[in-house]
Amino acid sequence: MNSLVSTVVRDVRLQARYGFYYATVFVALIYVVIIRQLPADSLGLILPLLLLSNLTITAYFFVAGLILFEKGEGTLEALVVTPLPPTAYLTAKIISLSILALIETLLIAGITTWFGFNLPVLAIGLILNATIMVLMGFIVVVRFDSINEFIIPGALLMTIFSVPLIDYLGLFQHWMFYLHPVTAPLKLMGAAFTGSAEAGIWLGLISTLIWIWLLFNWARRDFARFVVLGRGQR
Repeated sequence: MNSLVSTVVRDVRLQARYGFYYATVFVALIYVVIIRQLPADSLGLILPLLLLSNLTITAYFFVAGLILFEKGEGTLEALVVTPLPPTAYLTAKIISLSILALIETLLIAGITTWFGFNLPVLAIGLILNATIMVLMGFIVVVRFDSINEFIIPGALLMTIFSVPLIDYLGLFQHWMFYLHPVTAPLKLMGAAFTGSAEAGIWLGLISTLIWIWLLFNWARRDFARFVVLGRGQR
């Protein structure tokens, strides 16, 4: 537990040092300006989508940036000879970036709706989606040594994240969309603003938790392969 807490504190300091907090405030203000231009009666539908898109920055691309910075400074290699387990390393990334995403979301949603939402429901949906994006970001970026190598596969993965929008926007609805890890948390975020949720959302959350378990173990194996053993694509 002590190693996890110290690693979270370390990650927070790194995020501050690399200017992530300044970027977060800047992006949040841009979103506030955009949302202010939208009709009030559309916010229940559109705001969760904007918050999800914002998570791709705060969770997905930020974790990629952290890993690349740590690789460039030799921090990851140094961690191999410390007693810090990969589980604590990954969990710290999830916790620190989820906290950052939650604070940013409260700033955006709070200003634009004057806190007219269910905070616990929004927080659960947000943290689940942030966890998925942090893990996926790690799994992709740990294979590369530069942003140029990461950007194309990283962007391609965004199309996979976008699949639930088909169901969420009502373009084509089917229960199989709940097998996608992002669907249930996204609809939960929507329920935080509308006050109503689909009956199948709770079963969908079970699918999301299974995905998180699978992705976490996948990330642990990739940590061993690409960091501990030092094997990359080469």
